[in-house]
Amino acid sequence: MSRRFLILVLVLQVANISVPAQRGEAACGTQNQQPVPACDRIRALGLVQQVADDARSIEKASARVATTTRIADLLWTHDQPKARALFTEAYEVAAQDFAKQGDAMRQEGRGLVRCLPDLRFVVLRAIAKRDPGWARRLAEQAAEGSKRDAEQASTMTNEKRFDTGEKLLRLADSLLETNRAESLSFARASFRYPVSFALAQFLYSLARKDQALASQLYREALGAYANGTTEDFVYLAIYPFGLNREIAQARLNYGYLPPPNFRGDAELQRLFLNAFLRFTENKIKSPPEARAAQDYPAHQLYASLISLEQLAARTHPSHLARIAELKNAAGALLTEQARRSATGYLESQREWEASDRFTKLLDEAEQATDPKRRDQAIAFAAIGAKSEDEFEKVESLLTKLSDETLRRRLFDYIYFKRTQKAVADNRLDDAMRFAAKVEELDGRAQLNLEIASALLKAIDDKVRARETLDAVAALALKAQNSTDKARTLLGVAHLYTKFDQVRAVEVMTEAVKTTNALTEPDLTSGVVQYQLEGETFGFYTMRNVPGFSLENAFRELGAIDFENALDGAQKLNDKSLRAIALVSLAASCLERKPEPRQPRRGQRAT
Repeated sequence: MSRRFLILVLVLQVANISVPAQRGEAACGTQNQQPVPACDRIRALGLVQQVADDARSIEKASARVATTTRIADLLWTHDQPKARALFTEAYEVAAQDFAKQGDAMRQEGRGLVRCLPDLRFVVLRAIAKRDPGWARRLAEQAAEGSKRDAEQASTMTNEKRFDTGEKLLRLADSLLETNRAESLSFARASFRYPVSFALAQFLYSLARKDQALASQLYREALGAYANGTTEDFVYLAIYPFGLNREIAQARLNYGYLPPPNFRGDAELQRLFLNAFLRFTENKIKSPPEARAAQDYPAHQLYASLISLEQLAARTHPSHLARIAELKNAAGALLTEQARRSATGYLESQREWEASDRFTKLLDEAEQATDPKRRDQAIAFAAIGAKSEDEFEKVESLLTKLSDETLRRRLFDYIYFKRTQKAVADNRLDDAMRFAAKVEELDGRAQLNLEIASALLKAIDDKVRARETLDAVAALALKAQNSTDKARTLLGVAHLYTKFDQVRAVEVMTEAVKTTNALTEPDLTSGVVQYQLEGETFGFYTMRNVPGFSLENAFRELGAIDFENALDGAQKLNDKSLRAIALVSLAASCLERKPEPRQPRRGQRAT
């Protein structure tokens, strides 16, 4: 065989080897088909259709609505008629659920009652991003129907009344990034209902993007509520003065975060003061039976005037005489109990915001003879501690707590905060040392995940990140089966997807096994509630843990290893969790940017 013939054979062999990469183009007179990829559009759409059919048999309304809504949103750009049908189906289930139980509430702590989400508005938020007009029509129907129900339910307590305005403002907030015009439309629709804490929240969110527009919307709100209630004005005072709290006790008091360097608006302050003082004059001059109405809590009005007197002293001194006159007139109408109610809220706020509050709490803890007062002072000092010096001082007092459970919870809380501060300051060795002192699995796991993430971002230290994650996984695997354990393993798997595919699959397998051993586990939220309770107080907060979400964990794994992620999702016993995992996998395919097409030989790339 000649050398020329050998070379020709080798060239043909190389050409045949490269054929599968040519997307089925003919080579040497034959048609070669490229292997079907693990994740493609057709397969993903088939998977979504299967899940949509299965979702109809999910018994729990919230799980069925969440799953069907997510599928509809995912399908919108691929099959809009099908997506609309699924949105309609989800909304009908949500409406039936609301008709059955109304605004449901759940006790989650000694002093914490949480309103469960209105499933209708869960669907509406998703629809609004796709078809705002449709969402607006449905929202108006829902709002009017709920308003009628609330008016007819004369025995319903204030806490359980349908807060339509709040829901419309949450809907508006969800559209702020994608459709500002529709967002403002929903916000304006909320003006037909009582003011809630959500108005100031929305105005601050809008001001971060366009303060002039936020101020214009506030003018409209002030005009809409000129003849409202005392509580309407309590909430309306927040934005113009750039406050982080209400000026008086309200049905729901909230903490607000004004935009950076937000100092309020002098003109809006003047408009608010004029409107509120007119309102106050009318209420004080009205007959006793009108003053006794629910829209005129005398103590709320009196406390508002005290707060505004302090604010006006700095911003609008020309209003001080009128405010003082009305404050005295309102105070003359109060009973002693109502006066204590008005001033109690303001005193507690002043104490909380005092610059020397931490020192006073330490002194109170040292001197208190009543164990309950001592425990409360130590707990409040721990919650308010910010610096290393303050953390150390509080830790030395924990031994004086009479409540052993509270002592352990506070110890974990302190070291959780110290770890996060050390991570933020890039003191990762200190962070590791502090995190090791946290006993609670969920908290220690979250901290170590944050440390591992920081190691990867700051110095790309995969070795130490792997050691940290392996330690968390080992700790979790030794623990008893629980939702915390399952969430921890999901978080570890989520972070391993960044640099170790094999290990991510291994840990996800363990997460699935743990989940299957639980009864109705809640793994769909990216937040974890944390609570500290003593005999005389309760403190509740939420921790954002996106990697602990089942959807996010499977989505990340599916992007790098679709087959193993699919196998794990299909092994989940819980029907709703399995649906969520499968939808997240389909999303990792359908929302993935297509690879650029390779040009044919002799053609330019497009």
